[in-house]
Amino acid sequence: MFLELNQSWDWNEHWTNNKFPGDNEYKTSSQPALVYVTKLDTNSREEMELKPIGHSHYSGKDGKLYDNLNTLSTALKIANKITAVVKP
Repeated sequence: MFLELNQSWDWNEHWTNNKFPGDNEYKTSSQPALVYVTKLDTNSREEMELKPIGHSHYSGKDGKLYDNLNTLSTALKIANKITAVVKP
């Protein structure tokens, strides 16, 4: 299962407001959306934790997964823990 999570206006030293001045989508986005993943076991009722594996394009243009998380800071703190449970 994949989950994409983002917080608008979440700038940091790398993702600054003037980084892509011609991209209007980026101007309200800042740090790209984080992508979390877990493998769902549909036979289990155990809680499964999703872990960050990358981020989206900075303005959502290409649908690719970028695995470098080094430039993300406060974006990694939006959620303390993300879990999923399969309901019967």
